[in-house]
Amino acid sequence: MREQKGYIFHKGKSWFVRYCDDVLQADGTIKRKLVCKKLDVPYCDEYRTVRSVKSFVDEILAPVNGGLLNPQSTMPITEFVEKVYLPEFVEKQLRAASLKQYRDVWNN
Repeated sequence: MREQKGYIFHKGKSWFVRYCDDVLQADGTIKRKLVCKKLDVPYCDEYRTVRSVKSFVDEILAPVNGGLLNPQSTMPITEFVEKVYLPEFVEKQLRAASLKQYRDVWNN
């Protein structure tokens, strides 16, 4: 994934950053969504420019840019097995007899 810088802007007396993040949908698919977060610093004399709040934005974007956030890590185990493990690994990698055994164990 490309490194994100985010779009930094202020509205009223608050600073915000807007960036894209991968979000797990209810059906198990991953979709890219636009996220807007309010920074913990007010728009005042000390933090009047985008450059002055850039360090706060870098802290927010560090997990996103570092690849540390995985949307599938919040998926329940039953959903993971049924939507990711069985179809993407077991069906593609194992023989039919093994697939049947895996499904029987999972269903019972």
